[in-house]
Amino acid sequence: MTQKAKPTKTAKAPGSKAKAPKKAAPKPAKPKSVAVYTVVRKIPAESPMHTNPNRVFASKAAAQLFADDRNRELRALTNPFDGDDPDTAMKGGEKAFLALLKKLGIATPTKQKGYSYIIWKRWWDHAFLDLTDKQRSDLWDAFDEYDWYKVKNTTLEN
Repeated sequence: MTQKAKPTKTAKAPGSKAKAPKKAAPKPAKPKSVAVYTVVRKIPAESPMHTNPNRVFASKAAAQLFADDRNRELRALTNPFDGDDPDTAMKGGEKAFLALLKKLGIATPTKQKGYSYIIWKRWWDHAFLDLTDKQRSDLWDAFDEYDWYKVKNTTLEN
């Protein structure tokens, strides 16, 4: 029995081209960032970083419309003096609020017998239904703290 000889590697002849190394795989395309607008509900007892977006929109106008609608709904159900008074709810305090009431043609409340201050929560509960939509809206707009839904812009990444 004859054994076959194993082929031996032959040296490359001078001047012959060496095999080119394999090309690295192309890097995946970097995802595009897209600007979006989120509507976030501000919850006074919560840190803003713990408040999740309520909705995400492609346009700022659509996000603002959604936020305004939600704020309008809450204004219809909420007493701004539930836990606050004009001194903490708006710039200028009670003096500025009384001046605004006068400007809007709303009867200003008086201090009740036995009290040295106006019980604003009670006043709102009684006056609310007698106010026009415009008067109510103007009063709410005067407050500093009651835009519960706000629009924030952010970037959406893949």
